[in-house]
Amino acid sequence: MNLFRILVVDDEETIREALTSVLSEEGYETEAASDGSEAIALLAKGSSYDVVISDIKMPGIDGFGLLKAVKEKLPQSWFIAITAFGSMDSAIRALKEGAHDFITKPLMFDDILTKVRHIKDYQSLSTQYQTLRDEIEERFNFDNIIGQGPEMVEVYRLVHKVSNDEGTILITGEAGTGKEIIAKSIHYNSPRRKGRFLSVNCNSYSTEILERELFGHDQNGLLYSSPSKGTLFLNEIWRLSLPLQKQFLNALSGKEEAKAVNVRVIAATSRQLSRLVEKEEFLEELLYMINTVEIKMPPLRQRRNDVPFLVKHFIRRLNSEIGRKIKYADDEALDILLSYNWPGNLRELNNVIEHALIRCEDDQDFFTKRELPSYILEAQESILNDATLRNATRFFEKRHISTVLRKYQQDKRECAKALGLSLSSLYRKLEELNVTIH
Repeated sequence: MNLFRILVVDDEETIREALTSVLSEEGYETEAASDGSEAIALLAKGSSYDVVISDIKMPGIDGFGLLKAVKEKLPQSWFIAITAFGSMDSAIRALKEGAHDFITKPLMFDDILTKVRHIKDYQSLSTQYQTLRDEIEERFNFDNIIGQGPEMVEVYRLVHKVSNDEGTILITGEAGTGKEIIAKSIHYNSPRRKGRFLSVNCNSYSTEILERELFGHDQNGLLYSSPSKGTLFLNEIWRLSLPLQKQFLNALSGKEEAKAVNVRVIAATSRQLSRLVEKEEFLEELLYMINTVEIKMPPLRQRRNDVPFLVKHFIRRLNSEIGRKIKYADDEALDILLSYNWPGNLRELNNVIEHALIRCEDDQDFFTKRELPSYILEAQESILNDATLRNATRFFEKRHISTVLRKYQQDKRECAKALGLSLSSLYRKLEELNVTIH
């Protein structure tokens, strides 16, 4: 979200109102408090600000007390202290205690506006740098993250095909299947790669906030005001209200004298939009508009062959994050991961691997089933307790063949000999039991 919010705190009403008025005229969203107590009350209610400009000398909780509260509750906010002319001791103390800058009375509004503008520019550059670094990392890890199995062939084909187009795209699939990663891959392989990738989860914001951020006042929202012709990713687009859907449709189709949309729109959903259309909860015209190309993300349970590679990828990434040197899962733990159904898909697998690595000892090379979450082990136990002889036989056949394959380093001819099967019979078993080759 692109709002820049400023809190002005001063016990002198004239200064408070003048400063608030000047900042508002410059387009900043401002709020005012008459003392430190009132400002802290705003913070306690969850209000967030990019900059807090506060007088130091105030009755009750002074500027130093407010500075401490801001550092605790809003550590990313910038604090500008207001001090009396000649009060350098207060200014220096404020800087030592965490203030970013100070201004002296009588206030020079041009100086204040310059300081705020510099902070805004700095924050914008920092955000873009962090976003770009994260996105480029994900881009180069794209293959590892979403896997190499045959289930992804159509996804790869479509991603390469649509990257150079400008049309809207709809990515469908269950939660956690990697829809945003696909959207980022499209963006970073498109002519818009130098622009920003703007991500909005429609599930996370109220209708009022979504309307303000997407369309803005006088059409200055994300759809129109991106300066570098980037990509706008709308996740869970089905959560848009019907009036917002209509407004969004008009923007995309150029109706009602709207400004031209200068971002490429990629939408995603975990719901079947066609069913929502039947229930009159989603506009049919909007579905046609965004569904120029549909990319369907398969759930992880339909591509179990990718699990061993994904486990390796997540271990490698998480090792550096949490300070572990785990090489891989042991055979028993991997078998359990392969037999699990993964309703939460890639996101759940990542969380399970993180859980296992956190529980590992410092000198441990492989995580075992002891480090896996209890609910994963309980799911496996339910498989083992299945009273159906056929299911139990399939489970143990699959585990035994997988174990022998690892013993002979995936050499199928040696594996077949050890199992007492012909090579053709082994291949039939591998296909029948969906045994993972890794």
